[in-house]
Amino acid sequence: MKKEKNQCFAKSRFVIKILCGFVFILFMGHFSFAQGPTISGSVLDSETNQPLPGASIMVKGTTSGVVTDFDGNFSIGVPTSDAVLTISYIGFQSQEITVGGKSMITVLLVPDSQALNEVVVVGYGTQKKINLSGSVAVVDMKQLEDRPIANVSQGLQGTVANLNISFANGAPGSTASINIRGFTSINGGSPLIMIDGVPSSEADLTRMNPNDIASISVLKDASSAAIYGARAAFGVVLVTTKEGGQSKITYSNSFIWGKPTITPDPITDPYIFSRLLDTSTNNTPWDYVNYSDETYAWARDRSNDPTVPNVRLDPQNPDRWQYMGDTNWNEYFFNSAAFSQNHNISISGKKEIVDPVVRKRRL
Repeated sequence: MKKEKNQCFAKSRFVIKILCGFVFILFMGHFSFAQGPTISGSVLDSETNQPLPGASIMVKGTTSGVVTDFDGNFSIGVPTSDAVLTISYIGFQSQEITVGGKSMITVLLVPDSQALNEVVVVGYGTQKKINLSGSVAVVDMKQLEDRPIANVSQGLQGTVANLNISFANGAPGSTASINIRGFTSINGGSPLIMIDGVPSSEADLTRMNPNDIASISVLKDASSAAIYGARAAFGVVLVTTKEGGQSKITYSNSFIWGKPTITPDPITDPYIFSRLLDTSTNNTPWDYVNYSDETYAWARDRSNDPTVPNVRLDPQNPDRWQYMGDTNWNEYFFNSAAFSQNHNISISGKKEIVDPVVRKRRL
């Protein structure tokens, strides 16, 4: 009996040691994480001194961060006393503050009036962004000026979020397909394009000279239909051209050396081409290509010996000719690289009645 008590006591001592070790590890982890100071403070509007709930406070260079409560207060632990806090809030300019041994800080954020006071074109006039409730995006015209583009549609690619522009092919003068926020109807849906208040099409936008455009605004919401009607249910693209102002002459140019990145590699071997063409039509209901064994023999001779004539009279019909060529027509018609240049010159001025603008473009 005494022996059993000693064994139970030994087991109890072992369990107590394990629990003490676990508690010691927890306290050590707590002390290791609590080595850095804790900074408390508040974030306020510099103009009204009102608290800013939901402001973001991040420790620069780390992923540690918190947000302010309803009263604009926050508390965050920093690794060192010289850590830098980044404070940001929508509609306000971000700030970076060095802790510098402080335990309490008050941050005054300045409103970002530049973004809110930006003038955009809406409906039949202009408004400031701060007065708008719908989604409006303005294209930065500097992006169009810095791009070597052939038309406006190409320049708009990637300039506005949710503005999707695609080309069916690369043919000169091909019209772009424009869409805002995806297709919301089984019948597709393209936005209404307004050029100086006149309803236009994608082709009209493609033919415009990018240097003639003063501003482009994109109205993304269906609320635009309240101004433009049902045609604006898929959004509106508003284009405003430049007007005459101070008398001046402007010249710009661009020189482009273009080279295709990927070109098709056609089959030029007469025998392989004939076999593949015959096989491909055999798998269709029409099956209109059926070469004879003699034709295949001629094609094989042409493949093995290019000096064999590639044109001959049809043995089955002397009134017809047969052609068995091996020409790479892509290399024949297209150059490996092409040089192009674009010159723009404009003369603008302003009178009491009219604002004349004369432009000349040469490609």
